Amino acid sequence: MTADVAEELCVKLKVLFVDDEPQILQGLKRTLHPMRSQWEIAFANSGKEALEQFANTSFDVIVSDIRMPEMDGTELLKIVKEKYPQTIRLALSGEMGKEFGYKVARIVNQCLSKPASADQIKAAINRASGMKKALQNDDIKERVSQMEHLPSLPDMYNKIKQIIESPSASMSDVADVISKDMAMTAKILQLANSAFFGIARKITSIKHAVTMLGLELIADLVLTVHLFHSYENNKALKGFSVEQLWSHALTVAGLATQLAKEERCPQEVIDESFLTGMLHQLGKLVLAVNFPDEFSEVLQIMKAEKKLDWVAERDVFSTSYPEVGAYLGGVWGFPAPVIEGMAFHLQPQMAQAGEEKVPVTFVHIAAGIIYKKKHGKDRLLDQDYLRKLNLMNKVLDWEKLV
Repeated sequence: MTADVAEELCVKLKVLFVDDEPQILQGLKRTLHPMRSQWEIAFANSGKEALEQFANTSFDVIVSDIRMPEMDGTELLKIVKEKYPQTIRLALSGEMGKEFGYKVARIVNQCLSKPASADQIKAAINRASGMKKALQNDDIKERVSQMEHLPSLPDMYNKIKQIIESPSASMSDVADVISKDMAMTAKILQLANSAFFGIARKITSIKHAVTMLGLELIADLVLTVHLFHSYENNKALKGFSVEQLWSHALTVAGLATQLAKEERCPQEVIDESFLTGMLHQLGKLVLAVNFPDEFSEVLQIMKAEKKLDWVAERDVFSTSYPEVGAYLGGVWGFPAPVIEGMAFHLQPQMAQAGEEKVPVTFVHIAAGIIYKKKHGKDRLLDQDYLRKLNLMNKVLDWEKLV
């Protein structure tokens, strides 16, 4: 055994649990005692005490209750996100409604409903830390550090998210923000009236579009329109069509959303399946823009050697578009299921989601079905993963939806 391997095996995950109820902390100490061989576990009974511990210890994971006096969990986790962005943030809460979801989605990596069992907590921590480890790759970091043309989140998107997270959010407020940008208004109306959304009535105003599509979907459209079309006229792109990538993203997002609805998933999963589908190949666009000559080499390898895109990218870049896109999603603070879907839509079992049907599930299936429809041959669907979720027998029927 090498020294490096021995060191890796000895490194324990440092986990901090925060709750103002002593009996809850005692219960956690008791039930998580077997994990002490893998974790260094600490406890705090307030947000203030948690931050004091952070001043002396670099924690890998924080698991915090939301409802606490003085400093609540939302405020604590927001501070942790700003000061210690490398720390995985999990929330425990008894309220899991839609409004609550919007409030914490951009602060935490995952939210668990109270009371959560020890197995649920262990699974959530292992899942989040596994994703973090997969994306903390030196090759990804090196490539991203070399990029001169990184897209940024549009101000409009941030404003809309702030409105949505407000208790007094209204359709009119969001419509007013979008209406100030004529180009964005035109693009949103064009999309809202496309066959993609299947709305029978013609939509003639942004307010009508917001009403028909919903606040979250409108916000996601603003984001994706900005990210794709900021590169539309880039002359460095050779043999690469932003319009084709955009069209493919829309098709995958639409089918993934439809499949999530077919499975009667919660609205949050449906919304995140759409966003994941829209962004699942964003890393490809970013690589093509920042490294046009090397990306041309990728295209040549794909053509000459009949290799899949991500395989050819690894030959040239030592990384590939799923990891690059997910890494950027982490930098931007996207919800954990979206980052997970961007990273693992080709290998969904790596997401460690257990038997949950999550965005990565539906984007994996949608991308596979669309690949088969376009190329006349199967793209490898993870059949073991789909059987575990009892979905493999539905794929043939879902192929008819395209």
